[in-house]
Amino acid sequence: MQVAKTKSEVMCIRVDHALAEELRNEAQYVNVSLNALVNHIFRRYVEWDRDAGRLGFIPVTKELFASLMEKLSDSQVEQIAAASVKNIADIVIYMQKKFDLQAVLHWLDELCKVSGFAKKHLMNNTLHTFIVQHDLGLKCSIYFKTIFKMIFGKLQKTIEPDITSQSVTFTVDVD
Repeated sequence: MQVAKTKSEVMCIRVDHALAEELRNEAQYVNVSLNALVNHIFRRYVEWDRDAGRLGFIPVTKELFASLMEKLSDSQVEQIAAASVKNIADIVIYMQKKFDLQAVLHWLDELCKVSGFAKKHLMNNTLHTFIVQHDLGLKCSIYFKTIFKMIFGKLQKTIEPDITSQSVTFTVDVD
């Protein structure tokens, strides 16, 4: 299998010496080249960070989010999730420049990365199974299940997520 190469461009930038040292140390710690680390940082900025604040995302610890959700009834969690879906569709359009299946899947991937959620994507022909391990408790699973069902419903895709107290699993036909 041959991996497609992307075009790259040489850039010369100036950074503060202390910042350069931190970047070198981090690259060494995670066992990647400085170039790979900087590309990752730039990509995350372009694909998420640049727009997240503008769209109303705020940093909240997982513990705070989970504890707030646990205080709600299942019905309240579902109502909050349903109200969030309109905003999520707008967010996907803003960040991905379109609202289709590929854009939603890419947005979900980015959301998992920035949230620190483990995500597994299994493919069997046109059936794609996603396992999102959030470790936030059952109420958060109910929240994500409701969001995923509704957002894929907007795309005329029916999914039936399975939930545990720590994860959400669903399969979508991408055909």
